[in-house]
Amino acid sequence: MPSPAQVRTALLAGCLFAAACRNEAGPVALGVAYQAENLTLPAVELAIADLEAARQPGEPRIVHVVDSTLLGDAAETEVHRAESLVRTPGVAAVLGHSSSRGALAAAPVYDSAGIPQLTAIATSRRLRLAGPYTFALAPDDSAEGAFIGDFVAGQLGARQVALFCENDEYGRGLCSGVEAELARRAVRVVDRVPFNNAGDHATLLAATAQRSDPDVVIVAGRQMAVAAFAVAAAEHLPGVPVVAGDAALVLPDLANAAGDAIANIYVTSLWQPDARDTASRRFISAFEAKTGRRPGPFDALTYDAMMLLGRAIREVGRDPDAIAEWLRTLGDAHPAYRGVTGSIEFGPERKSRLVMTRIVDGTPVAVP
Repeated sequence: MPSPAQVRTALLAGCLFAAACRNEAGPVALGVAYQAENLTLPAVELAIADLEAARQPGEPRIVHVVDSTLLGDAAETEVHRAESLVRTPGVAAVLGHSSSRGALAAAPVYDSAGIPQLTAIATSRRLRLAGPYTFALAPDDSAEGAFIGDFVAGQLGARQVALFCENDEYGRGLCSGVEAELARRAVRVVDRVPFNNAGDHATLLAATAQRSDPDVVIVAGRQMAVAAFAVAAAEHLPGVPVVAGDAALVLPDLANAAGDAIANIYVTSLWQPDARDTASRRFISAFEAKTGRRPGPFDALTYDAMMLLGRAIREVGRDPDAIAEWLRTLGDAHPAYRGVTGSIEFGPERKSRLVMTRIVDGTPVAVP
């Protein structure tokens, strides 16, 4: 029996197909490869509303199709989600997937279908080589790793660090980027510890404290693991700061789980709102009104990704190959796109938007 999400997708697909048959200028669909419970979906809805508000006479209406397929293995789920979206009539491009593993697993599906995939928050450097139809909006793990390594060596003055790496595409990739920069800065990694979410993080940290004396603990993992390592560090390595990657910046989960140890955590942010920027202020206000919470980096990047795909459709139409080519030449043949998160392009000159933050009263605050 099909799931409710699959039924909704099939119904919308039928509507799109019928509209296309009646009118070649029928709606253009943007697929969304996020799970139904993904907290960034309001950013998708805001972008669709803004695209509709800005639509000019004669331009096609843009709608979105969310496929929330749930199966067993994570990679298998993402492949099935991609297959479902590319089969939907009228789909010109897809936003997703929400993890590096998912985006990499789904990339061959989009290549075979000739439909561009724009992932807003996946950071694996392998996405560069995933295929001609895969585009990554966020800075990749090599750039983020270099940023963290530079901060640890330069601003924190570390000479030796302990490195904890979640055993997946995100953790391994980020640790590799961090290690490269630390080596360049002559900072020694005194302990490198792989971990998974089911592991005993406190025991791993305690063992590191027994066999080494790091100046800084770096965790390439998600919010609950970072919180657990920070709590354990407060006990076994008092005063030693904990530096984390972007995946840890999920609030209020990180702050709630870390408790008092939150004061000792530095966490990388893919975006910090600029109070001087009109677009940022407008997005923040609209998002808060819709959700009752302040938007985070994942929300802002997701909004920008949808707006960028909408701009591509406005510029070159609904043909997926034309959209992919437009994205590919952004910042070259076409001007860079100015989004809420800054200037967006996909060439070698693209600029990083990374910011190191601390959590103060539940809010990320940029480190001077």
